[in-house]
Amino acid sequence: MKKEIEKLNELALDYVQFGIGIGLMDTHNNLSDMYPYPEDLKKVKISLYFSDSGAKWSLTLGVVEIVGYSQKIVFPINYTEEDLSAVCEIGSKYLEHLYKDIAKIKRSALKAKAEKIQSLRKEIESLRTL
Repeated sequence: MKKEIEKLNELALDYVQFGIGIGLMDTHNNLSDMYPYPEDLKKVKISLYFSDSGAKWSLTLGVVEIVGYSQKIVFPINYTEEDLSAVCEIGSKYLEHLYKDIAKIKRSALKAKAEKIQSLRKEIESLRTL
């Protein structure tokens, strides 16, 4: 079981690096909804949360949560080594899939940020005219 927990922690740190690399900061990011899932992989909800500019984070892989800021891994009491191993495998394969599309994902993230900036500028301008 210790081996699987260490793998989960390493996987979480890989997801954190991925998230920081594409600029997912200070927000909750449901990755499995944001980016397409490979057809051949069992779909589970994968979420990455950042706060304090990435200093605090948590990763949820299905029902397993790795919480960096509190140094905890939470999973159902009836989970076995095999269950944790399966979660690691799904998480690893999904991250590999994301890295294959990293250029596209970065472009998409930059576009979304640019749109958000434009929206905020318009909002500021409308507030100035009040």
